[in-house]
Amino acid sequence: MEIAKKNRTQQRQLFTKACNEFDAEEAGLETSDKLIKLKIIEEKAILMINLEENVKQLLFSENVADAVIDKEIDDSESYIDRWRLLQFKLQQLSLSEREEVSSNCSVSQQNTLLCYPKIQLPTFNGDIRSWVKFWGQFEKVDKDHNLDSHDKFAYLSQCMEKGSVAEELIKSFPPGENSYEKAIEQLKFRYG
Repeated sequence: MEIAKKNRTQQRQLFTKACNEFDAEEAGLETSDKLIKLKIIEEKAILMINLEENVKQLLFSENVADAVIDKEIDDSESYIDRWRLLQFKLQQLSLSEREEVSSNCSVSQQNTLLCYPKIQLPTFNGDIRSWVKFWGQFEKVDKDHNLDSHDKFAYLSQCMEKGSVAEELIKSFPPGENSYEKAIEQLKFRYG
């Protein structure tokens, strides 16, 4: 029993130290670093919880006073509750990390998941000399079959430089089913 308690005490100390370090550093950490630190804490928590269970089993198997058992279980639960709070934080961070990664991913024709860094869409100011560069980058959006015309029109509107002739041209089309195709046709006619 004493050896099991000493092992548990040592693991509790390692767990508490890791938790305190995380609490002190959390505000300055990136999401990926938080996830790494919480995964390390998770490993320590799993070991600690297993040792907590071993001590509980030993307490129940030996003739120990109820007051001692109650105190041991209360102490044990306080450590486990601390882990539960961090475990919830870990789940939330993991979920937000997956959502961020999936927003930058696409499925190729071979059903392979490809992830790319976010690309800033180009802007177009209405200068005929910058049309080729703009269209070379924006054409990927134009050819994307996963986007409907409404979304393509929204992207196109965002890409127009504020106050430019090109923006005025795009604003002349009402948001609607055929607006995107008509706007692209006019842009190509004027600049292409």
